[in-house]
Amino acid sequence: MVEEETTKKVVAAGVIGAAILLPLIILGRKVGAAGEGIAQIGVITAPTEAVANQTITVDVEVKNVGTGPGGLYAYVIDRDTNTVVAQKAYTASLPVSGVAHVAWNLIMPNKNWNLRAIAGHIAA
Repeated sequence: MVEEETTKKVVAAGVIGAAILLPLIILGRKVGAAGEGIAQIGVITAPTEAVANQTITVDVEVKNVGTGPGGLYAYVIDRDTNTVVAQKAYTASLPVSGVAHVAWNLIMPNKNWNLRAIAGHIAA
């Protein structure tokens, strides 16, 4: 199994008082081989407020924008420390234009939290 990261979005989540802000920015997308699934991140859902040590849910929508079916994945990293805060979660094989959601329950740290959601596909 070969994995290739194809689409990235920035999720800037910060805690100042109790607010989490989530601007979404597409960074790029790789073109896949013929008949291959390619991941694209759609909507990222997270709470608008949180306090330190509160459990929050981050939901990432991934869509297969490739030319064939394929399994996709997503994970979340802390942009400041470059550490993974939500492990890779895989989808079942999705048809072209198929959409799936992956979600994680995370504990809000006592700091501004700048996160990046990363999605990819499993190359044939």
